Amino acid sequence: MSDVLDALALATEAQRRATTPDHSAWVEANAGTGKTKVLTDRVTRLLLNDVKPERILCLTFTKAAAAEMRNRLAHQLGRWALADEATLDTGIARLIDKAPTPAQRIVARRLFARVLDAPGGINILTIHAFCQALLKRFPLEAGVAPGFEILDEAEAQTILRRVQDEQMEALARSDAPPALAAALASVAAKVSIAEYAELMTRLLSERAWLLAHVVNEAGLARLGRRLRRQLNCERVPTLDEAALREAARNLIETGGKTDTPNGQKIASWLAEDRNDLSPAYRAVYFTSEGQVRKSLATKAAQKRLPGIVDILQAEAERLECARGQALVELTLALLRLGLDVADRYTRAKRRRAVLDYDDLIVATRRLLESAESAAWVLFKLDGGIDHVLVDEAQDTNPDQWEVIRRLTEEFFVGEGAVGRSRTIFAVGDTKQSIFGFQRADPRKLKEMREWFDERSRVADRIFVPVELNVSFRSTPAVLDAVDCVFGEIEAAKGVAEPGDVIHLPSRKNEPGRVELWPLVEASEDKADTKDIEGTGSGGASQALPHERLARLIAAHTKHLIGTERRARDGENLHAGHFMVLVRRRNEFVNALVRALKREGVEVAGVDRLNLGQELAIQDLLAMARFVLLPQDDLNLAALLKSPLIGLDEDQLFILAWKRPGHLWRALRERSHEAPFAAAHATLAEWLRRADYDTPFDFFARVLGPQGGRRRLLERLGREASDPIDELLARALQYEGIEGGSLQGFLRWFETGGGEIKRDLDQNRRRELRILTVHASKGLQAPIVYLPDTTRVPRDSERLLAGTEGEARLWLPRADDANEAARTWRSEARDRALEEQNRLLYVAMTRAEDRLYVGGWVGSKKPDRGCWYERIETGLRASSEAGSGRAVARTFDFTALVADGWSGNGFELTNEGRIVEAEQRELPIADEAPLPPWWTEPAPGEPDPPTPLAPSQPLPDEAAAAPRAYSPLIADDLRRWQRGLLLHDLLRHLPGLPAAERAAAARRFLAQPAHALAPEDIEQWADEALSVTEAPVHGALFAEGSRAEVPLIGTVQTPRGTFTVSGQVDRLAVSDTEVLIVDYKTNRPPPEQAAGVALAYRRQLALYRTLLQRIYPGRKVRAFLLWTAAPRLMEISEETLEKSMPYAAAS
Repeated sequence: MSDVLDALALATEAQRRATTPDHSAWVEANAGTGKTKVLTDRVTRLLLNDVKPERILCLTFTKAAAAEMRNRLAHQLGRWALADEATLDTGIARLIDKAPTPAQRIVARRLFARVLDAPGGINILTIHAFCQALLKRFPLEAGVAPGFEILDEAEAQTILRRVQDEQMEALARSDAPPALAAALASVAAKVSIAEYAELMTRLLSERAWLLAHVVNEAGLARLGRRLRRQLNCERVPTLDEAALREAARNLIETGGKTDTPNGQKIASWLAEDRNDLSPAYRAVYFTSEGQVRKSLATKAAQKRLPGIVDILQAEAERLECARGQALVELTLALLRLGLDVADRYTRAKRRRAVLDYDDLIVATRRLLESAESAAWVLFKLDGGIDHVLVDEAQDTNPDQWEVIRRLTEEFFVGEGAVGRSRTIFAVGDTKQSIFGFQRADPRKLKEMREWFDERSRVADRIFVPVELNVSFRSTPAVLDAVDCVFGEIEAAKGVAEPGDVIHLPSRKNEPGRVELWPLVEASEDKADTKDIEGTGSGGASQALPHERLARLIAAHTKHLIGTERRARDGENLHAGHFMVLVRRRNEFVNALVRALKREGVEVAGVDRLNLGQELAIQDLLAMARFVLLPQDDLNLAALLKSPLIGLDEDQLFILAWKRPGHLWRALRERSHEAPFAAAHATLAEWLRRADYDTPFDFFARVLGPQGGRRRLLERLGREASDPIDELLARALQYEGIEGGSLQGFLRWFETGGGEIKRDLDQNRRRELRILTVHASKGLQAPIVYLPDTTRVPRDSERLLAGTEGEARLWLPRADDANEAARTWRSEARDRALEEQNRLLYVAMTRAEDRLYVGGWVGSKKPDRGCWYERIETGLRASSEAGSGRAVARTFDFTALVADGWSGNGFELTNEGRIVEAEQRELPIADEAPLPPWWTEPAPGEPDPPTPLAPSQPLPDEAAAAPRAYSPLIADDLRRWQRGLLLHDLLRHLPGLPAAERAAAARRFLAQPAHALAPEDIEQWADEALSVTEAPVHGALFAEGSRAEVPLIGTVQTPRGTFTVSGQVDRLAVSDTEVLIVDYKTNRPPPEQAAGVALAYRRQLALYRTLLQRIYPGRKVRAFLLWTAAPRLMEISEETLEKSMPYAAAS
């Protein structure tokens, strides 16, 4: 117990130093050490120090982190607002480490309301959200469209593909810019069109670098000089032709199996094109790996010409330099094309007044660095932000850091500039820097820490570094495993120095477990080719290794659920307590989802779906392609065999064999035959609807009323449901962006619209989550599986960043590199492997109670340096050490799954006691049966689909629109004013006692805002009173009558049911009748009721029908009050009946 108390005391002291509000702090925090709590506590202490909420800016990495921090802060301040004095004192003292003063108690109780009342509240935002708000505030200074919108990834990809197509089209014309045409020719010689598209997408992700370091042709020239310097090829040596000819002649005359061919190649090269990059010629000097050959000439050749080795060595150096020059030119060609695409992309977004997420950062940085606007913007912000807090600092990329640097530069100008405390606070962990593909760089984190430290020292401000290494998340077993793994030299590269990864557990008394399972390997048994049905005894073992591991994890999960309890609180384990982390979204993920669903384990699916790879989506897309092009025989054949149609192999063969024309024609001709009649009818119906339905309606009709979803799920299983739902969602999204074209939707879907990101941590249910390690950042689970551990991701990056980040080198193929480029590539590969080590650290530290590590191998052995090897090495070292907890163990999974396996692995555990839950978990009732309506089509939408407003005309009322006064009539403005004022008087006067109405009317009309002459006041007041005081109108304006009464209900018409929503200007209800009046202002009254416009009659008719249902047995009379006269006109019952919507006589 004392060890636990010591760890808690250590953590509390470190957190208090980090949250002290009057100095800046830089916090290095291990995983699970309470970074969010530290941020929340620091904000709370700032507020207790009387810092205004709107002067605090907290920048988080994700929306979920921002929401979590806002919720925690609101919860804490809300508790303080309602707490009794003792509880409040305890909470404040725990935060500030001393008893609160009476003034602090008052401040603490008011904080919740103070934050709510602050303009905009506390700014807890992602950095993208902050940049968006800043650009909305200063759009002209930033050079962006006011009111711009944000593109999502799918929309951005669509625009990018379009501008790439535009570029290809423009460069194919004869008048294309020569420099760009030449650049495209150079690049096209090295890559395919698909690779080119990927390169442009990659370059656009580097847009901030392009704009900062390249910009234009002058920038390209500067970069070219820099690259030549770094590749040691600033000047290509001159070819010594005479010496080379002499060397070639001597090699030929020497003879031998190497000298003669080499001499002939040199002579041939000198006599022909002299291409420095010729593979045959370079083979004389270099190995296949690109290294200079150790022996360029035999001893015999050296005897004939003593200086021949020096001649050939000089030529090899010249070729190496030429290769470097060629690589520089290729890089510049690619960047030139990238600048062109970036410019086209920017113009396309400007036309639509949209920005993407990268634009938010780039535009904000440009705004804060621009000499013209920066001073003004910083001046406006300087009075608004005093404290900046940065969460997940290790994931902040260089451009985001530059935005933060610009925002906080004025914080360190000394007390003479401002009379208040201003601080910077950052919390992060270099070990968790895993977003290199978003240009996050641990070196930038170190640079910014040193920059803030130096600026604080110069300004004589306190800057406190703090380390948090007490974990509140994981059990000792998990933390020991992490320390063991990263205590090894290879695993520690890029993470920390070996032995510096140390975690102190706060959960020392709670049990934990780490298991490294033996790898599952491909079976060596040969499949029985005669066993067509696959029923042989070896059938189970014929499953692929990843499928066997998936089945094991599913069975293991099911075994734990309900039988074991969570270590922290004793809750029975359920599916929501489990998380599976993978490195890649591959076939293993699909196999695992299937296995979990077969075992009855609820699974949330995967965090990212590529819909185009799902079988159900392929069938639905085949259906869409058919209605667009029925003559595509291969597509139609696939559709006919899909669950949507359901022909079998024999039926399809009968239909296709020896057909005279297209498959669709053959189906039409045989539509009278039993096997094909239903298929033809279904396809014909789809063709008929395709030109009239939007993409969503088209798919929804097929999947719903026509039973497509049911047939797909029966064939493919319940796991097909998620992709189907996402396809419908994408169809709706497309309709909101582009329109209702099915052809357009297919194009949009195939060019990037089919990839789905899902936040599995939102609206959490009791479902197992399958995530990539990147997506799991910031999440945790009691039970974590790491199954994808035997492969090191292939290093396919070809656009390489320099060590200092200031330059980029494009290396299309390995044999395009010279020695300096190979070194560059090696350094980039080392940085990538270091990030993989950090990714492993993140993966292991997601586990709270237990961590299970597995893996599979096929014909290839595990990659060297893979995660499985790293974990095995660390646990083995722990087991061999005297004080280590890990022990070797033999695992046998044959009893758990039919195709299980056995082998050696490791186990690391710690003893502890599981706290009993305060209340036993109640059993969940069995699922209720589905109601009968579940399988029936939904009823049709009402006509019209939105509530009908009686004051708005229907289409048939356009020809009978109410008459209006001519705009040429004199005194038109006064007439409008008179009508509006009379309307107001008729609404309000009846609510006053009769004796006060005359004075109130004149007082109202005499207000200066109305600017009426005394005679107008008297005349208009008399007109209003003549209506309200007339004996024949007494019932309408008597006590108990009401003004502006809202009505809503449904009305039956020959065309169906209408939902009606409106407002009656005047309603009077008696025991025998109901009177309704609708005022008509600024319209000339007709001579008779028959001349009233249809729209006005219908309005009263709808009101009358609703009131008849509300007041059955009472007569409902309807009136129009023309304020222009003023004149009250009753509309007869017969006229109202004929005026109902779609009535035959109307």
